[in-house]
Amino acid sequence: MERYLVIGDLHGEFSRFQTLWRKVGFRAGQDCALFLGDYLDRGSGNVQVMDWVLGHFGRDDMVFLRGNHDQMLLDACRAESTAQEGDDWFDSPKALWLENGGSETDHQLYASGRREELLPAWLEAVRKMPLCWQETLRGKRYIFAHASVNRDPAVPLTAMAPEDFLWSRDLAFHRKEYRREEIAVIGHTPLPALGLPARPQAFSGGKVLMMDTGSYLPGGCISCLDLLSGEVWQSDGTTGTGGAGGRLRRGLCGFFRKRH
Repeated sequence: MERYLVIGDLHGEFSRFQTLWRKVGFRAGQDCALFLGDYLDRGSGNVQVMDWVLGHFGRDDMVFLRGNHDQMLLDACRAESTAQEGDDWFDSPKALWLENGGSETDHQLYASGRREELLPAWLEAVRKMPLCWQETLRGKRYIFAHASVNRDPAVPLTAMAPEDFLWSRDLAFHRKEYRREEIAVIGHTPLPALGLPARPQAFSGGKVLMMDTGSYLPGGCISCLDLLSGEVWQSDGTTGTGGAGGRLRRGLCGFFRKRH
């Protein structure tokens, strides 16, 4: 393995993802890619993202983690299949999903004419997506999760709740208080929403890496980081805003390197 590539939240931004993927130039048999979840919702290319992920799901050189938006869709479909007359729809998992960007996915699925074919395959893939992942790369131990991991080294991963991995923003808000030995790599919380630049950021001496660069936000983008070299690639930003562009930026603590 020559590169270990981590990709932040996609949120249905298929065109941006494709510009990023072309820049990365993934090499089967030489690279490994790990996606941090939240593949759908908000963007205009949700069906295309589903097709792409399903076409690559199950490969030995790719890992697809589950995000909270992926979980919301799964919960919405489960609840819908068991709904009873008189249930409060406005307080249902389906309403929660639709109100948080799922309406775009739902509309695009119906418009594609492939909803009955595509949705069951997608839900089956989501059920198989792990909530967290561990790797040891060149002597360094990593924990990957969509949203967060417990900052306390006394708490094992097996004691953490699914909500920690999928929904929590604890590590994003308290990133400087991280005390675990493993390097934590997370998405979920858009860096621009924290008033930070739309590029991957390293905190706590390089022990916390945040990868969500606001794929669907004005001026946001999708980012990819090679953990072995520190190189960063980014999709093009929003046309006319200047965006984050595709140039590689130097991160905090000298962690990220520019490309040759």
